[in-house]
Amino acid sequence: MRKSGFDAFDETVIALAMAPDLDPVLAVATSALTAGANGPGPQHPTLALIADLTGATGPARATAAARLSPGGPLARVGLIHIVPDPATRVAGDPPRGPSMLATCVASTALLRWAFGVFRLDPALFPLVRDDLLAPERPPDPDAAAALLAVLRLPAPSLTSLEADRATDALSTALVAVARSRRPALVVSADALMAPASAQRVAAEALLRQAVLIVTGEADLVPPAHWEPFATAVVAGQHPVLPEDPDRTVRSLLVRGWSTASAGGHLVDVLRTRGLLVAPAEAKRLERWSHLPAEDVGRLAATLAARAAGREDDEPSARRVTSEDVTSVAVGVVGRDLTRLASPLRTSRDWDRIALPPALRTELAEFVDQAAQRSSLLTEAGFGELPGQPHGITAVFAGPSGSGKTFAARLVAGDLGLPLYRVDLARVVSKYIGETEQNLDAVFAAAEESDAILLFDEAESLFGKRSEVQDARDRYANLEIAFLLQRMEDYEGVAILSTNLLGHLDGAFARRLSFCLHFPFPEQEQRAEIWRAVWPPQITLADDVDLDRLAALHPLSGGHIRNVALAAASLARAAGHDVDAGCIRRGLDREYAKLGVAPDRIGVAS
Repeated sequence: MRKSGFDAFDETVIALAMAPDLDPVLAVATSALTAGANGPGPQHPTLALIADLTGATGPARATAAARLSPGGPLARVGLIHIVPDPATRVAGDPPRGPSMLATCVASTALLRWAFGVFRLDPALFPLVRDDLLAPERPPDPDAAAALLAVLRLPAPSLTSLEADRATDALSTALVAVARSRRPALVVSADALMAPASAQRVAAEALLRQAVLIVTGEADLVPPAHWEPFATAVVAGQHPVLPEDPDRTVRSLLVRGWSTASAGGHLVDVLRTRGLLVAPAEAKRLERWSHLPAEDVGRLAATLAARAAGREDDEPSARRVTSEDVTSVAVGVVGRDLTRLASPLRTSRDWDRIALPPALRTELAEFVDQAAQRSSLLTEAGFGELPGQPHGITAVFAGPSGSGKTFAARLVAGDLGLPLYRVDLARVVSKYIGETEQNLDAVFAAAEESDAILLFDEAESLFGKRSEVQDARDRYANLEIAFLLQRMEDYEGVAILSTNLLGHLDGAFARRLSFCLHFPFPEQEQRAEIWRAVWPPQITLADDVDLDRLAALHPLSGGHIRNVALAAASLARAAGHDVDAGCIRRGLDREYAKLGVAPDRIGVAS
């Protein structure tokens, strides 16, 4: 207590306030000492009793009353509560000032510590966290070192960290606090808005001797609510502060991740939990640059629980891949995104897609550029150039069933990032301005979760602007203009899938990094698809000739998969292998959907 600026009087007040809660005998004694003409008094000490027991007389009693008012130092830091005497209350009157009749009560935080309960009060979660792990490598080592120097100063301090991404500022603060060998209390600015909640946070910070790290809109926190905190770091907007000549106030600029990354922090945490992350998988995970620090621990804990659930004597039971991380991340960091988009499973099995060699090369170049995007912007200096987009956008154009969606799954799998298909039915609204709000929410949530966005049937959203003939045309054009600008500002990877490339607005051409054409599969590609479409568990009868099927039935990959599924279902129902008859019936169904009479020649060898 003395280190925090309190004296013997404050220590005595705290002891008297806690005594009735620690020992019922003392509660009875306090009630007797505060008894009046109407019977026993309150079980907690009044300000008058405290003044008597501390020997305060004359002007000293008024000083004691002022120090024990709701605005006094002990109440301001949330260690005690001053409860007015009910008999002195007048309905409709404003709160009264210091009164010797008021009662001094120990706060919940103080009593928890007195009884040895050092765990953070669960009622404060999730606005207050004490479980966030510091990365081994900060985004900006220089800023972390400068902040560490401030934290080691004996004087009260408040440091504001300015960064393009809040997660970079938070990670830098966590590293500096960890190196100062003090605990960190990460608090949302929302928890400091009301006086009562700000006092609860102040008590937790004081009792732990913790450094307060504030996230969110710190500039909206009332200036007086910063006074109880000796050491604070703001990872967001710089707050409005009261005049305090004894407090060191400064601002530090934080650069984003360069050689380190938020994903690299996750890899470190996974390995400390005994999980195995191969170097190739670690490289993929290091592409997560926006992973919130507060979610790293939750991701690692979930992955560790999964590993424990399947654990056996083999080391592979504790192996973690980027696909494992993306599947877990959907429920941890993708919550906001799932409101308007659907997660898709990713894959790295390129053998399952049949594409022309030139298109495979283009897709590989797309993956390589997306993988190097961060280093090109930061280390190679492209991010400093005016007008340089920070994201990558590609159009996958081709007929239905040509492999566009599966190619997007493969791109996401190779990059080790989650893939979400934007649900246009939920995004597009008939109400003016709501479509733009939904689109902005999609892009913002995707940036925060490092997700790849897939806009299927993109021509319906990115269509050409029309001549303005009425208000509907004008608002439709405004939506497209907004989408163009938001796409240019997007920092992630976006894929636009379309069957009608010519229907896209021409202004998108300049904003595209790649335009990949998926042709209708030729006979050679169709043969590859027929061979790859069958899972290992399916056995084909000897009368099935896949090469002749490819030659005689000009179907896209999507249609071939439908035929294979139908044939497998028929074979299982009949209790035998997939034969030519099952495939013939599957072809009948698919041609019927297309409205074309099937050519039955060549199904059997």
